[in-house]
Amino acid sequence: MQPEGGDAFVTFGRGLLKVFNAAKNFGFISPVFKGEDSEGPPLPACTDEGLWFFGNHSLPNRVNPGVELTFEIWENAQGKAQARRVQVSSEPTQIQQPEVQERPVQRPPERQRLHPNEPRVIYPSVYVSDVPVEWSEGEIRKLHRSLGLNPDTIMGLKFLPFTEVSLGIAGEKGSRQATPVTGSVILR
Repeated sequence: MQPEGGDAFVTFGRGLLKVFNAAKNFGFISPVFKGEDSEGPPLPACTDEGLWFFGNHSLPNRVNPGVELTFEIWENAQGKAQARRVQVSSEPTQIQQPEVQERPVQRPPERQRLHPNEPRVIYPSVYVSDVPVEWSEGEIRKLHRSLGLNPDTIMGLKFLPFTEVSLGIAGEKGSRQATPVTGSVILR
């Protein structure tokens, strides 16, 4: 075969189509293997990861991944392999698939009995900051209602103690302002 611009023919190969883009006219073949009856040099090591092909094929536009292909393997001047004259194999090879052992179905462990004080359901908690300090549970329920939420979904709430930040205490000793403006609440 005639070398094309420094490229050299290596051998014939077979493989499974992994990706094919008819619009951009390229594809990827993986895995790559030799047919049982193929003679000639072994596959180059660079084919272990698969081969690209750019044009130079006779595949239909709607070929499905997984179909077996036959092709020529060419190597360019930099030693990179590429598939050429790619076509759908007329006689698919019987590929030895590794045996898959079936694992027995594992059932989830039996749920242990709950302690009498353990809650049956765990409800999510929400941390809300910048709540005006004069607000009570009633105002928070009104806020829920005004937002279109059902205030009856509140299982409980807890007002958190004020921190130095919420009290507005500055780093300077002379400017202590201990009047809280906002606080934080955990809603369940």
